This record gives sequence, structure tokens and C-alpha cells, in this order.
Amino acid sequence: MQNENGNRTIAQIQAFDRDIEYKNSHILYRLNEELSDPEAINNFYVETNGTIWTIGEHNKTSYRLIITAYNNETAWNSTTYNEQDFQIDIQVISINDKEPGKVFEHR
Repeated sequence: MQNENGNRTIAQIQAFDRDIEYKNSHILYRLNEELSDPEAINNFYVETNGTIWTIGEHNKTSYRLIITAYNNETAWNSTTYNEQDFQIDIQVISINDKEPGKVFEHR
């Protein structure tokens, strides 16, 4: 992944909501730009379906992404929207001309 250009899928995440109705249980995802590494914002993209893409050129050996899972409906007994953040650390193992590799860890 280091010094690589272009879009590449690297992961897809999935969260669950126990609501019965689809409109209340359908979960969307986004990269939390306030909590993620500043460099991650320009190097990774998170689709609303949870797919994580690389974008641009990667020159760092590690990135911390904070992904927010959310839906657009309020909880049945509340006026607030539910969302949950989780962390994905991406480590770039490739240095210079060595074969690139990826290690994913989530917490």
C-alpha cells in the first residue's frame, strides 16, 4: 500500500442494530474526521455500506481510523440519534520495493 496510487478496497465492516423495522435497523457508516488521524482523512474513504477504500498515495507506516456507525432514525424512546464509534489501526508493512502487506486491528 505504501507509495501506491488509486482506489483499492481494504476492508468492509459491519455493525448490527436490534430494531425490528428496517428503517430503524439500517446502519450507515462514515469516517469520523474529528477523531481519525489527520492523514487518514486524505488517504482513506468509508462508503455508507462500510467498505473502506484507500485513496491517494500512502507515505506513513500506520494510520488510525475512527469509523462511526449510525442510522437516521431516533431510538423508540428518545429524541436522539444513535451512533457508535470504533477504531481501526492500519499498519503498512511494505518499505520501498518490498511486497506490501496490510495488518488490520480493531478495538
